[in-house]
Amino acid sequence: MILQSQQNRKRPLGLKYRSSNAFALFTVSFALFTDMITYTVVIPIMAFVVDAMQNGLSPSSFDGKKDSAEIHDSGETSKVTGTLLMFYGIGLLIGSPILGYMGDRMTGRKWPMMVGILALFLSTFLFLYGTQLWFFAAARFLQGLSNACIWILGICVLVDNFPQRVLGKVMSIVSVANTIGLSTGSPIGALTATDLLLRLTLVERRNSPKEWFESSLKGDCNETLQEYTPSINIEKETTREQICQSLSSTFNNFSCEKTNKTIQKAENSILISEDDDNNNKNKINQQQGFKMTRLLLYPRFLTAVYIYFLSGMSYNIFEPTLTVHLAHEWNYNSSQIGLIFLAQNIFKLIAAPISGIVYDRYGPKWFTFVTMLSCGISIIGMGIPNYNTAGGIIPLVFALVLVGSFTVAFTVPSLPEIAHCVTRINNGSNDGHARSYGLYTAVFGLGAFCGPLLGGFLYDRIGFLWLCIVIAFVMFLSAPIALIFTGERKSISFKTTFKCIY
Repeated sequence: MILQSQQNRKRPLGLKYRSSNAFALFTVSFALFTDMITYTVVIPIMAFVVDAMQNGLSPSSFDGKKDSAEIHDSGETSKVTGTLLMFYGIGLLIGSPILGYMGDRMTGRKWPMMVGILALFLSTFLFLYGTQLWFFAAARFLQGLSNACIWILGICVLVDNFPQRVLGKVMSIVSVANTIGLSTGSPIGALTATDLLLRLTLVERRNSPKEWFESSLKGDCNETLQEYTPSINIEKETTREQICQSLSSTFNNFSCEKTNKTIQKAENSILISEDDDNNNKNKINQQQGFKMTRLLLYPRFLTAVYIYFLSGMSYNIFEPTLTVHLAHEWNYNSSQIGLIFLAQNIFKLIAAPISGIVYDRYGPKWFTFVTMLSCGISIIGMGIPNYNTAGGIIPLVFALVLVGSFTVAFTVPSLPEIAHCVTRINNGSNDGHARSYGLYTAVFGLGAFCGPLLGGFLYDRIGFLWLCIVIAFVMFLSAPIALIFTGERKSISFKTTFKCIY
């Protein structure tokens, strides 16, 4: 009955474009862009709002345009701000396992993604009209749920669409959108509405009839392709021009311009050739089912998850502390602090694509090792400058830029690593991707939970410099783990990447 109902479904309008790899990539990237704007817009002002409320004032009394900052008790403010920000991690921790399970059990992932839009709307509403601290805690919790939706289900949509040998570059594009969202303060309402429209428009290949995506060929070309295509010696490096020349040399009346679908079908067979080699293993594995315990015993997977945890902790630990440090040491207001955070994200736009290219070409081993060590050194450099040091704030900003760039550089490769681990454990099957990315995102949520809480209390106890030294020491200890257990060497051309997208 289910198969029959699938076959009777009508093709939706604009199927070719709505189900394309490019549209899926744009939809997921835009969703992350929107989520990160709502995530970041409160970071520079949260400490000031908390300080105002602790002194009996309403949140609306805070004026971010003042020339100087007024934080009466920096230690207490950092602790309370860290406690509020950690609720984002709680939202990720609770939502990720649930969404991961739903993503693998449901035929489509688009509709669970609508839950993320609802959580985003509610979070924005609470931030706008909240008058108590618990309003902000609830808003951060809902932000965690919203982010879990897009990071788990959206990434799984990309894994469903793209060959694994270009996932490094694909994930780097997603990370660029994520970084732009971190750096932008645009109108949230319009962006959220656009995000909702894109998610509704997307057509998933996962729960659509296969007949929709088969090339419909006309005339003799249909018959000759069925006879000729299996005999073509299809290699991974085969290009569109080579396919066209091969067919033209066999058939006198062959026209490349009139038979683009014929060539497209041959190209598709190239892109899925790696999966076709494992078809028999896939069938056996699907009958056995995905077992999470096998994945949890795989060192490569555990290392990727740990790297993401470290990224979540190291990034979020500075959200409450850096704001308070800048306000206390340099007397900066929220606008000036927002510009400092913007500087941190600028070079991420360069670091993310580079890390994706390096991952696809050479693997993550040495690149991750070097960038983690460099990140630790930069974190120490960020803690040294103060108001009296030479250069003032400039050395801190320079070190902060390096920290942001190196963090995204060793984080991006961990995203495709998860997909590779699941495929390796399942002998080529895609089953279990959502649950694996659910665990992956939950561990990031654990880092987002521990980071602000730990940072807020350590800042009060040992100060900003020693806080930076502690985090750097953790980086130094973790880098050899990444060198030993992460990925494998591989190579891929840019032509293949663009072919997969378009």
